[in-house]
Amino acid sequence: ALQDKATTDGYDLQMQTNHLSHFLLAKELYPAVKAAAAARGEARIVHHSSISRNWPADLPLTADIAAQYLGKNGGNLGGDDPAMGGPRWVRYHYSKLANVCFSLALADKLPAGIKALCAAPGVAATNLQVTSEASGQTGAMNFQKDAQTPEDGAVPLLTCCLAADVQSGEFYEPEHTTRGPAKLTQLEPISLEADRDALWSASEAAIGEKWGL
Repeated sequence: ALQDKATTDGYDLQMQTNHLSHFLLAKELYPAVKAAAAARGEARIVHHSSISRNWPADLPLTADIAAQYLGKNGGNLGGDDPAMGGPRWVRYHYSKLANVCFSLALADKLPAGIKALCAAPGVAATNLQVTSEASGQTGAMNFQKDAQTPEDGAVPLLTCCLAADVQSGEFYEPEHTTRGPAKLTQLEPISLEADRDALWSASEAAIGEKWGL
């Protein structure tokens, strides 16, 4: 979870890294995605979320939250209290919830032949915990105790990218949430009830372009 800093564009560093840049990239690559679907019969747009989409708990993605966390409010979103569940993790939560919400919004909008899917890695032993601890977030390394390998953590994402039988709008994560084989997972209400239209509008405003699908 990153510090409460603004990017050079004025947006929250965490949100621009985890969602806004992905929204712009997907939009810019969409003509190539359409061409791939026409040539091969199918194309996919896959996003990577996290179990942090659900935590800290009871923080839904509403229109007001979308305006606040996707707007030019970088550096003014709660500060840098390093405690687990503190403002750094709230910003991370909203960025990872945005990944799921964006994927669901795409699934609503995309034409037949283009699928939108999302995955979460569970808890994987990557450099994320190392850099989090180094930046002052005490307890981040505790996640390593129950972590699976980075390779195992990549399996849900690879499933979304490569499995023949996946469907648009699906979500895959480890069977036991933090670890285990990749499994089709029913998303929780906080993801299903996130305001997709508000996220889409706020994302368009941030990149300064409309993406009409």
